[in-house]
Order: sequence, then C-alpha cells, then structure tokens
Amino acid sequence: MERIVGEPIIKAIEAVTGTETEIWGGRAGDDFLFEETLVFSNHQVLKTGIIFLVLDSDNIQIRGLAASGQKPVGTEKTITKASDNCIYEIDHQPAAEMVLKFLGLHLTQEEAEVFYPNHNVIFSVARGKGEPVLRSVGLFNWTNKSVSVLAAVKEGDKIRLTLPPDFEIIEEVSNNAAKAKAEEIPDAEALLMFSCIGRLAQFGPLVGDEIEGVRKVFDVPMAGFFTYGEFGRTRGGDNEFHNNTCCWVAMRSKR
Repeated sequence: MERIVGEPIIKAIEAVTGTETEIWGGRAGDDFLFEETLVFSNHQVLKTGIIFLVLDSDNIQIRGLAASGQKPVGTEKTITKASDNCIYEIDHQPAAEMVLKFLGLHLTQEEAEVFYPNHNVIFSVARGKGEPVLRSVGLFNWTNKSVSVLAAVKEGDKIRLTLPPDFEIIEEVSNNAAKAKAEEIPDAEALLMFSCIGRLAQFGPLVGDEIEGVRKVFDVPMAGFFTYGEFGRTRGGDNEFHNNTCCWVAMRSKR
C-alpha cells in the first residue's frame, strides 16, 4: 500500500480545496536505496510528513506540465482484474503471462520467479481527459500470475505498453516547455522540477540534458529533485500521481 500513497494525497487535498486546485510535486527519494526517505524545512526533519508550499493564484501565476515523452505501442488492452496496485488479469488473461508475451520473453519457471523489469516495462494508461499517464511495472508474482505497478490502477483501465525510451524524449520535453513559455507564461520568474528517478536510471548522465533543456527555455532560478513518484497535470488533464514522468512548474508574480 505504501507504493500507492500518491492518489490518496491528491484526493485529500481536493476534498478541501476543490478539483480546480493545481497540485505539483514529488515523493521524497533516497537515491535508489529504498531504505528511508525524509522531508525537511528550516526547522524540522520528518520521516513521515508532507511539506507544502501554498500559492495564492490571485497573486502568483503558475503553469506546469507533466510529460514523459514515452510512446505507447500496440493494441489497447483492458485491465479486467485488479486491486490497488496489483494487476491480475489483462483482457481476462493472467497479467504476468500477457506482459511477458508482448515483451517477447520466453522464461522458464525459475527465470520468471526472479524476473525484475528494472524500469523497462511501463504501461500507458488512457484517461477520459488529457494525455495518458504512465505506470511502471514493479514485480511479477508467478504464484498468482500478477504484476504490481508503482501507482494505483483499477479494473476497466485501458492500457498499452510503451516503447523503450530514446533520446528524442529529452528533446520533446524541452520542446513542450518552449511551447508553454511562448503561449502561456513568457515572463516566468522561477522554475521547479520534479523528475522521476527512473529517468535517471534510463538516461544516465544524459538526464542532465533534459533538466538543462527545460532550464534554458525559461532561464530563471530553478530548484527540484529526483522523486519516487510525481504529482502534476498532463496537458488538458486532472491532478494525477505519475511514474517515470518529468513535471516542471513555472511561476511569476502578477503584480
């Protein structure tokens, strides 16, 4: 359950502020150690806590985008049995078998039981509005033929597998930022970025090109970190919890 804490946070905030409130951010990370995460302010450090920065939209304009650049491929499938972040059946077939089939992998029982996708298996999940969101596959359970993902899914979700990332993704993310700057917030004064640590695993040192590409677009002071899950909105979408996504937020004073 700890892995799917993102969606409840969004629902809790929206229950108080309304769905029109924009939520941006990321879950704390610990550089792939998966031992202990911390959040901190000038006055305290918390092992279980949330740090909020609340902005008054009457005085501060913000524009952001959650984008991955990752391309879905193949035919659309339906999750037909799921609970929380575990998928048991896809199109009424055992999920683990379906995923391995479409990956072109033929594993023995012993190989299947220890198989770990290592950030390379990612679902694109369709939404009723806005662009799809990503769900990274975590573990395969060969006992019940399920796969776990690193955020919540539900029965009826429409999914497609995605192509392995290439370096055109880096250019696409910066191009999206350039378009947003030109059309929505040409005079930004500050920039925040919350990028999935999975992108660091995929791109290695070249992930710096993605970060620098967005920074150069706005050319303003910037801060951020690598996350264990991101909060943000795709173009035309609602507040979502994401996997393997780069979220940036540009801000300016309206005064």
